[in-house]
Amino acid sequence: MTFGASPPYNAGMKAALIALLAAIAVAAAGCGGSRSSVPPTPPAPLHGPRLAGQVLVAAVGSGPVRICGSQASNLMFGPPACLGGPRALGIAPAALKNRASKPSERWDYLYVVGRYRAGNFYVTSSSRHGPSNQPVGSSFDKVPCVAPPDGWRVSAPTQSQRGTVEHYSKLSHHHDLVDIAYFDHGAILTVASSNPARTRAVLGRYWPRQLCVVKAGYSRSLLIREGKKMVALMKQPSSASAATFGWPTGGGGTTVSGLGQPMTNLEVLLVTPQLRAYLRKQPPGLVQIQAVLNPLGRA
Repeated sequence: MTFGASPPYNAGMKAALIALLAAIAVAAAGCGGSRSSVPPTPPAPLHGPRLAGQVLVAAVGSGPVRICGSQASNLMFGPPACLGGPRALGIAPAALKNRASKPSERWDYLYVVGRYRAGNFYVTSSSRHGPSNQPVGSSFDKVPCVAPPDGWRVSAPTQSQRGTVEHYSKLSHHHDLVDIAYFDHGAILTVASSNPARTRAVLGRYWPRQLCVVKAGYSRSLLIREGKKMVALMKQPSSASAATFGWPTGGGGTTVSGLGQPMTNLEVLLVTPQLRAYLRKQPPGLVQIQAVLNPLGRA
């Protein structure tokens, strides 16, 4: 009595078994390959400044959680249009309390602390609210000129006084004013002028003890050109150039420093190394950066 199949049949079974095992191995390799094609989360940077701020965070559909590149969002008309912005690694979609179904989106305002590198923000802690981390700018409290012998006249300027500033070029027949600001609770007109002596002579009679004139470090034309450069940096939040320069959302306006010097501004989500390198090529002190995420403890 012979147990088992005849030799030809045994050979066929062995061949089928080998083929089956090979197919299983290929399938297993394919599944493994599929998993390896998903880019792993890069390791969090151990060095560099820790940034913090109150930000709008959102996740659209099955996409990643992001800190919105544009923090301006009118939620009266639905969920935020969160286009672009760095991935917020360390925050799960379930942690965002607000949600919408059409389109599927979750969002929240969170105070985040973490480090940024190459398009990713590595969140080390988050909460609903946190301390203000905005850098202290000019409060316009201290007038950047020596007070007159009788002291400053701290009173609200009249409409006719303000009119002399608007019509200065007609009064002086020149374009000396680079920029202006009102210091000491809006009482003291502070002028950055390309010709301080002429500006004092023209406006002094209209602003007794209420006029501070400083020599402008830059011309009005340079200030305007620099402002246009800042406007040119503003691209679509989802574009690569927006990420390069820290997601600019506003800029090109004019203001003055605490010393009364003219400045233009650029509003960004955060300051990237590329933006820092770009600013080093601009005239020193001419661009004021206003970031949402700032180095921790800067305020």
